[in-house]
Amino acid sequence: MRLSSLALVTPLLLLSLLSAACSSSDPDSPATSAGSDAGLDADATACDEPARFPSTADKTFVTSLPRKDDDGALALGKGPAADPAVRDQLEKDGFGATKEASGESWVVRAPNGVTPPSGTCSRRIARFAHLADLQLADDESPNRLAAFDAPIDAFRSASRAQEGELCALADEAVRTINAIHAKAPLDFLLLGGDNIDSAQSNELDWVLSILDGQKGLKCDSASSNDPIAGPANDGKDVFDAEGAKMPWYWVNGNHDVLVQGNVAILDEKGVMNAQAAAAVGTMSSSGTRDYTKAGAPVVTGKVEADSKRQVLTGAEILRRVAEKTGGPGPVGHGIGAEQVKSGRAHYTFDFGSKLRVFVWDSTAPVGGDEGIVYKSELDAVFKPALDKARADGKWVILAAHHGTDRITLDAGTFGRPRVGALTAQEFIDFVAGYPNVIASLVGHEHQHKTNFRFSSKDPTKGFWEIATSAIADWPQQLRVLEVFDEGAGWARIRATVVDVDWSTASAAAKLGRTRSTIDYTSGWSGGGGSGGGPEHRNVDLWIKPPM
Repeated sequence: MRLSSLALVTPLLLLSLLSAACSSSDPDSPATSAGSDAGLDADATACDEPARFPSTADKTFVTSLPRKDDDGALALGKGPAADPAVRDQLEKDGFGATKEASGESWVVRAPNGVTPPSGTCSRRIARFAHLADLQLADDESPNRLAAFDAPIDAFRSASRAQEGELCALADEAVRTINAIHAKAPLDFLLLGGDNIDSAQSNELDWVLSILDGQKGLKCDSASSNDPIAGPANDGKDVFDAEGAKMPWYWVNGNHDVLVQGNVAILDEKGVMNAQAAAAVGTMSSSGTRDYTKAGAPVVTGKVEADSKRQVLTGAEILRRVAEKTGGPGPVGHGIGAEQVKSGRAHYTFDFGSKLRVFVWDSTAPVGGDEGIVYKSELDAVFKPALDKARADGKWVILAAHHGTDRITLDAGTFGRPRVGALTAQEFIDFVAGYPNVIASLVGHEHQHKTNFRFSSKDPTKGFWEIATSAIADWPQQLRVLEVFDEGAGWARIRATVVDVDWSTASAAAKLGRTRSTIDYTSGWSGGGGSGGGPEHRNVDLWIKPPM
């Protein structure tokens, strides 16, 4: 990574660069008017302006209190996810409060210190949403690891104070995307992986229902719970999931195919391991929630069984996704017989005549939370797909769960060295050999990050890597991306961070928001969303692909 060679163009310079453009106003100004209808092809003659919709360019939210450091978090003794008394006291002390903050305009970035051209005519190729890390969790399952929750990096995600409200938060994220779609039509919705938390059958049912839409959805397991008496006020209550109003596409994350994103479901002999098998049992050894007690504290010991908690293999997950024929489409949401057979979520889809999206599976089914790339898959899947895209004259956007910062030789914790695994730089060098690859969209880190990944063989080559924050953690944000053909040999990707619309959110979602804020400001959760300065959030990314 060579951030020192990136050009960060100031808004004032941007204004001078774009003053001669065919649009009538500065496209990076918050006052820019809405763009034209979605789906305009590069062959069209009209110039397009970026769309206007509610986003963090207008305003955003920050925590009212600063986040505790590690020492302050440890001083609490127990975290807000494990102890409802700690959670409730932190809320009384203001750790769940937020306040509005000024919006952030778009930072213009181009690789190798190159200044983007002035006077271009933007032609929009696509506009779509990127929704990452929903991590819908059955927080009553016996195979939870909630007792390991701690304010240190390896264990921050063992449990969350807002786990009971994650379905409500995901539904509000989808509703926010639909509201944008009504103002500035979106061509598709692309997931970022970690759609569920522990590969359970009921978790998969919940996320598919939220994305496709379902009336009377209840994200609950075993006996029915109502932690706050009355309807529509907590995460265990029945609600109507609106469902996405545009086609959506599946992406695998480590939590989709591993027990809590770390532990392999099957050993090398194909036998289900004890932690996975425990999901349908009656004994929690590692901590789960007990909703029969006030505040649903984390407990160990006997729990009520539920057969719907069955843990699914990666192939079974993909089979269930492939069988989906309802909702906004497409059938299978990118997953078909080939993916089910291989157990790997590699596929491509086109939008218009110019853009191809190549979804690839960065997970390690043998265990480990980090990403892995095998030389065998590079040869059998990547090379044919990228060769064909180049021959077809397509610009390519890659989509996976893990960014290159998290590509390893052993898949990290609970993983082990794998024969034929590539280093992150070897993978970058391979992809950078295809100049028509303009970007890679990822999730996993629960942080917004935007970096140009340079080839080590040729520093003039590379691609943009764009990581989107999580819905599961503070600050519950997603991205909208617009791809433009700027002519003169340039492409531009505008990536805009969007907050969930809290003004119309359900009581359950607002409860989850408060609890996620507490989890973050107390220092017990990860997330945070920023990933650095504003150059990682609202950005205009320029690159020179083959035209």
